[in-house]
Amino acid sequence: MGDYIRDEELIREIALRMKRFRMEKGLPHSEVYIDTDINTGRVENGKSSTSVSVLKKLCTYYGKTLEELFRGL
Repeated sequence: MGDYIRDEELIREIALRMKRFRMEKGLPHSEVYIDTDINTGRVENGKSSTSVSVLKKLCTYYGKTLEELFRGL
């Protein structure tokens, strides 16, 4: 026990979807950061794990649901 599990493909797909959601709204990283206090660059690069709470906050900000984010994964 204690093994760290990291699904690179899943993280990459979530990162791409979050970027797509932001781009659909035409929002720069800086504006999202000002409004949410979340560094979207870190979320979208897929290099670090992101909590479900952060994903939910961003989805709500973009007018999306967690279901839309995770659908088909």
